[in-house]
Amino acid sequence: MGTWSYSYDLTDNSVQYLKYILKKNNVNLSDNGEKKIVLHVTNAECTPNGSVLDIVIKLKVNINDKIYKNFEGKSNIANLWWMGWALETDVKDAVNKMLNDKEILNYLQSKK
Repeated sequence: MGTWSYSYDLTDNSVQYLKYILKKNNVNLSDNGEKKIVLHVTNAECTPNGSVLDIVIKLKVNINDKIYKNFEGKSNIANLWWMGWALETDVKDAVNKMLNDKEILNYLQSKK
């Protein structure tokens, strides 16, 4: 059906959600920290699938130029009225998948 490219808004949402989760877990955040996480939502797609629309966002993650990963957030909706909710949910889903990735967790928890 289509691809949206207002990825800056979705990228900002992913960064804000990540900050929220990290602060909630008492992680100190700093713009000058040793470990830098760069997030970028590269794509958001909506595809008809029978009586629903499948929504997929793709999140690219770069941590200190050492770890590069891609994650997807997926949902489906019955009509376009739910598009904003679906995109928000999918961004959170992708960030949560990132935070549950063993390689990323090990790196973030390490001293260096």
